[in-house]
Amino acid sequence: MRRIGLILLALIGAGAVALAQGPLTPVAPAVNTVYQARDPIVPRRVVIDHDGTDQVVINESAGQQICVLAGSLTMTGTAVSIRFESTGGGTALTGQMTPTSGQTITWPFNPACWIKSLTGSAINLELGGAQSVDGVLVYAFIDP
Repeated sequence: MRRIGLILLALIGAGAVALAQGPLTPVAPAVNTVYQARDPIVPRRVVIDHDGTDQVVINESAGQQICVLAGSLTMTGTAVSIRFESTGGGTALTGQMTPTSGQTITWPFNPACWIKSLTGSAINLELGGAQSVDGVLVYAFIDP
């Protein structure tokens, strides 16, 4: 009798562990979709062809944040500092980066965001001088 009770307890315990894990998070059915909770979000892309000192690279979306998921920037001119900031106050979103001429900065896909804007703000690319920076950013609008 005791042996049957231990087996039942083991089976009930195993079931409790399986139930405690909760539902599984869905996997994206295609490489062009990411998820916020269970809602699909379509990533967007913006080409960077910047040769000034300050330029909006991703426009805001009311009530949302911008999440930069991946990107690549190449310093094509003389080396100057690069920093991403939020518009409407210039809040720094990254530290200053100082690649040498011809150097490329690459951010592989990161679902946790490499750069995240303030809610309702655009992302601005600030350069330490009027030089050329080229590249691409992959981003999505997310709920805060």
